[in-house]
Amino acid sequence: MNRKVVFPQVLGLVTPSDHSSRSAFSGTRDLLLVCGGRSPSSEWFRKAAQGRELHCADSGANICRREDLLPASFVGDGDSADPETLLWLEEKGVPRLFLPREKDETDYQVLLHRIASLGESVRTIVVTGIWGGRFDHLYSALGISVGFLARETIPLLALGDSEEVLFFLCSGESLELRFASSPSVFSLLPLSESCEGVTSRGTKWDLTDVALSRHCPYAISNEILRESENCTVILKRGILGVYAWWE
Repeated sequence: MNRKVVFPQVLGLVTPSDHSSRSAFSGTRDLLLVCGGRSPSSEWFRKAAQGRELHCADSGANICRREDLLPASFVGDGDSADPETLLWLEEKGVPRLFLPREKDETDYQVLLHRIASLGESVRTIVVTGIWGGRFDHLYSALGISVGFLARETIPLLALGDSEEVLFFLCSGESLELRFASSPSVFSLLPLSESCEGVTSRGTKWDLTDVALSRHCPYAISNEILRESENCTVILKRGILGVYAWWE
């Protein structure tokens, strides 16, 4: 069964193989996790949130309060969420898990653990508020995401906002992208040690059944063919990031 991700600038259709772990997630709950990185535009966030259940990590709740969209849960140590936001969550009766500020796990990591406990009731997960800010935050969030994918515990499909989107492909999956506007840059990023059997169609420089290494990520700065506005990526083995950036 296809997994659909609808962002304002791109529609992604992920097709798991029969043996893919993500084919086991057959529920009806589509989740949008909101973190405390770069805040997406109001228009983008409202469109991305349509039909999705919201869950916040700390200052991601500021975005929800700004748009008056109530999250289903909040996780965080409260070091970056505004006091007015914390009061708003309390007044609205949002379930909250407050964490100590000095801890080993990040707020995002704890949130993913809680989402994983929902099991097969969840169909898709996308995340916003990841991009921008400090590199160590982004590196941590990306590593945590890949770790959960490697353990096959959640159907995490994409990180995105109005400027950048990263889709995750796992072994035996294919991804069809339909762009409302062509990105300025399109890249394939090996997130596991290696990615085997990578094929792409609809780009300026297509690939056919190649291997990509995390230590030599040469499939970057590609372009989508203007006449198609669509592309397809196929992966036989590994965890691959399919990245697009709009200038």
